[in-house]
Amino acid sequence: MKFFVKHEIATTKVINQLWRNDYVNSSARNAAIDMVSPLTSPLKLKIERVLLVLGLLFITASILLFFAFNWSFIPPFVKMGTVLAIIGALALLNVYLLRQNKQFAANLVLSMNAFLVGVFMAVFGQIYQTGADAYTLFLTWAIMILPWVIFARFLPLWILWLVVCTIAFITWWNLEVYSDIIDDKYIMVFIALFYLVIYFAMQFALKMGEQWLDKQWLKILLAICIFVPLTFYIIQFVFDIKLTDLQPSDWLAPVLFIGFYAYIRWIKKAVNEFSVGFICLVIIVVSMIARIIFQNTSYEISYLLSGIITVTIFYYAYQYYKKTIANFAGNKS
Repeated sequence: MKFFVKHEIATTKVINQLWRNDYVNSSARNAAIDMVSPLTSPLKLKIERVLLVLGLLFITASILLFFAFNWSFIPPFVKMGTVLAIIGALALLNVYLLRQNKQFAANLVLSMNAFLVGVFMAVFGQIYQTGADAYTLFLTWAIMILPWVIFARFLPLWILWLVVCTIAFITWWNLEVYSDIIDDKYIMVFIALFYLVIYFAMQFALKMGEQWLDKQWLKILLAICIFVPLTFYIIQFVFDIKLTDLQPSDWLAPVLFIGFYAYIRWIKKAVNEFSVGFICLVIIVVSMIARIIFQNTSYEISYLLSGIITVTIFYYAYQYYKKTIANFAGNKS
């Protein structure tokens, strides 16, 4: 097939025609396009992506508001059929964008589709009034979008899946199925333990070559999801529990906290995760000292002493933090 004239100047259109007719492979096509097309500035690319994300968010919000304001006037078949039609259309759009080599846009569409799967589950539950517990909705949602999460390798979609899993666990925990065995207060510990498993799974995936996970903000986010629940539990442990009432299970949160902190401080030497853990550790120390002060001094003096000691601790903690970070020189993991 003749689709270009002799001595025609190479353009993006000509290169794509060669690629579609199997005259060049994908890598050669991408290299040729980079040569004949001006490079897109990083700022322009970021602006385009931000606008694309905002556009998809507005579209998703409009779909939700449409159902919210017209719920009682829409027949059940139309409710479910509309959501399924949108999911199918977005699936086709995802395939089209992938064929056009627009990976980022395709992944955003897939993320929007994953969110709409949850909308469909909610619509289904409202129409048929199945009487199922709330956790089954989120658990089913997480299971249904799991293949997309695995194959897309797109961080926002992965984080959406983690959020759905967390909500499924919390709603299941609130049923108090094992309340006779495990106290409700341990939910924070189990949430931290879940994200601890995710963190080490991420480290293993990075060693296996999954570099799409190598994002500093992701490591900070996972560190927050690990340290903050443990910190809340330990502070509650410090203020509300008497030493004579301690159970062996009460030491699980401190052990997890100290163990993970020691790993990122001396073994991994991860600056971002260490920063989160160090802040939480300082807060715990301040809380412990505050409890001792309030228990052994008058109400008025307690505030003054607590303020002075808090400022002093944060000052020396900052000095220690600077020295420690200096020893992590060159380690950005």
